[in-house]
Amino acid sequence: MGMRNNARRSERSLVCAIQALVGTHILVELRNDTCVRGLLDDCDDAINVIIKDSLVEDVQGVEKKLPLIFIRGSHIRFVHIPLNISISQAVEDRLIWRRFVGTCGYLAKSDGHCLPKEPFLSNLL
Repeated sequence: MGMRNNARRSERSLVCAIQALVGTHILVELRNDTCVRGLLDDCDDAINVIIKDSLVEDVQGVEKKLPLIFIRGSHIRFVHIPLNISISQAVEDRLIWRRFVGTCGYLAKSDGHCLPKEPFLSNLL
């Protein structure tokens, strides 16, 4: 029951927009003016994010490559949405995915075949 309430809570907040970006390259600005670019690997309901293959740039412009970075949600100022992403479609696809993918991790299609978990389903439905 608690997990269901968390899912519904994230659907009613902007966290679903960030979760819809999982698997895309993003730019995150932190409260200390540091910028992190990379592939968004995961995002939880507190907007804690994991970014793979990241490039971290501090205030002085010094860049550092990191294979994996965890950023606490309270340290995030902005998450820039890539221009090629329709955020409304991405959120819609993510909500469909969350509602219809079972605990086994597969989505059953009407023809009886199963598809692996896929956050962006607009091309499959």
